[in-house]
Amino acid sequence: MVDSDSCDYSLKVILCGDVGVGKTTLLFKYVTGRYNCMLKASDDMGVRNKVIKKDGHNIRLLIWDTAGQERFRSMTNSYYRNTHGCLLLFDVTKSSSLDSVLRWYHELKEFCTTMPKIILVGTKCHLPREVSPGRAEKLAEHLNVPYMEVSPELDVNVTSVFESLVELVTKDLDEQRRNLLMLHKSLMSQSPEKKVLSCGC
Repeated sequence: MVDSDSCDYSLKVILCGDVGVGKTTLLFKYVTGRYNCMLKASDDMGVRNKVIKKDGHNIRLLIWDTAGQERFRSMTNSYYRNTHGCLLLFDVTKSSSLDSVLRWYHELKEFCTTMPKIILVGTKCHLPREVSPGRAEKLAEHLNVPYMEVSPELDVNVTSVFESLVELVTKDLDEQRRNLLMLHKSLMSQSPEKKVLSCGC
């Protein structure tokens, strides 16, 4: 088991979406490996930790679940603050939950200092659906984000959706680090201004 203190990255991931889309169920399946159909939005998952290894890096995920706060519109700035990645969920069996995606997206833009990496996620993909893949993909294209479908019940893409988000975030962080390093080297390579010394004659 990897010690979280020795991780190369510590990433904050949040789950957003309407009540009942399956945020808590997805998180519980990912963290524990078990499916629990009895979970409710009021079952406070809080912040769950999971350490994974990807591309030779040890990565600590701090995954935040709303635990039903969205029911009362009581989401706070602290939920969005310093977020690296977001799974933006809707229920493929409920068209209205897809209609809410734009509201959640605008909340991310409003409350996040820097826009996080986002994956649009359709849940319950094993059930009869109201939202076609094409309709969801069109919205994802409009938002310029990837689209994936999951089913914790059948263990479809549960791990993959989190790993895909981690890959998006770490690639972006690595690019930022490279740019900062290049800027630092450029500044260091610049010669200081030569001072003109008077002979005092």
